[in-house]
Amino acid sequence: MSRPFHKHNILLVGLFAFTLLFANNSHAAPGADLIAEADTGRILYGENIYSLRHPASLTKIMTLYMVFAALDQGRLSLSDTLPVSDYASTMPPSKLGLKPGERIRVRDAILGLVTQSANDVAVVLAEGVGGSEWRFGEMMTQQARALGMKRTVYRNASGLHDDEQVTTAFDQAILARAMLYHFPKYYSFFKTRAYTWEGVTHKNHNHLMGRYEGMDGIKTGFIRQSGFNLVASARRYGKRLIGVVFGGKTAKLRDNRMAQLLDNGFQRVVAEGRVSTRMAAIPVIQNDADAADVSTDGSGSATPVAQGDDENDDGATDTAAPSTSALIKQTQTVIAQKTWAIQVGAYDSKKKGLAALSAAKSKAPSSLKQSKPLIVSAKNGRKTIFRARLTGLSEQAARSACGTLGKTCIALPPRS
Repeated sequence: MSRPFHKHNILLVGLFAFTLLFANNSHAAPGADLIAEADTGRILYGENIYSLRHPASLTKIMTLYMVFAALDQGRLSLSDTLPVSDYASTMPPSKLGLKPGERIRVRDAILGLVTQSANDVAVVLAEGVGGSEWRFGEMMTQQARALGMKRTVYRNASGLHDDEQVTTAFDQAILARAMLYHFPKYYSFFKTRAYTWEGVTHKNHNHLMGRYEGMDGIKTGFIRQSGFNLVASARRYGKRLIGVVFGGKTAKLRDNRMAQLLDNGFQRVVAEGRVSTRMAAIPVIQNDADAADVSTDGSGSATPVAQGDDENDDGATDTAAPSTSALIKQTQTVIAQKTWAIQVGAYDSKKKGLAALSAAKSKAPSSLKQSKPLIVSAKNGRKTIFRARLTGLSEQAARSACGTLGKTCIALPPRS
């Protein structure tokens, strides 16, 4: 089995005439869509696949990836219990309602994340693996880079809204495929239809599990800034497909869109005679730059968004997501980052952050000669953390600098 920290990417090919089958049905769900073969990585259909989106609870796929890696490496066991911190207990819904000082088994925490998409559980796992949620976010981003998810940045373990937490449909397809191949024995957790915790039964928010033939995972997501999202996997005729849908106006429309795209995908592979009785090994992969023509949004820029309610549970509510025009009218609250940057760490004081930036420039003077320092403050519970960054870089300079500085350095792509 491939190890969890190897780089894997999606193999890209032209869409040719068959794209029309999908394009004729593409009006139902604005946003970003992708359908790919799990075994080869071949993209069957893509729309806006490099456009930045907020992941919402799709974030928890990477949270679980990190937990499964810890289990696989013996750093955790399913029977271990993890403490619930004051901070974890304050997370807004969806949640299990964990209380400060109690403990939860890792197995129960995984099931609570898969079914209820519990934000308190996400923090418990983040603190258990990473020590703190902000540190876990850095680890998640580093893991994303190792997998080839070039445009993804994680800031928390739950998907509660953070302006800087972004991803793409393409990157989420990479993650889903990595989850399937790296942790097949743990992937079965995503098949869980319902889970009971302290007398309360929580049903899986992926309603396609009960009505789409062959569907066996993996995760839904919703916040107002992103709309209704879904990463899904289904297996028919001995063939597995991965689907990604971002930006559904309602959960029902998102689910219908996913079902339609998967149906079209299975029709295609059957027509091509590409079905088999087993899944092939992960092949040699190509860089995503080889298929820029797959996306209809070459810019990769995100729609301006503003701070809003941080609910990320789409299990019970079918409220329409805000329209693009409404979002554009809202106030843009993020600092525009038009060039590449690096983050060298997050600190408990601005002074420590500035000292770290000075040290970084000394270690990688050729790459960082023209860089400009930036300290970005953010709340982490009751504390303020200070993210130390150097901006004004080219992609080459950013990646070169991080190669010199090591694992604590994160290369950040432009925001707009």
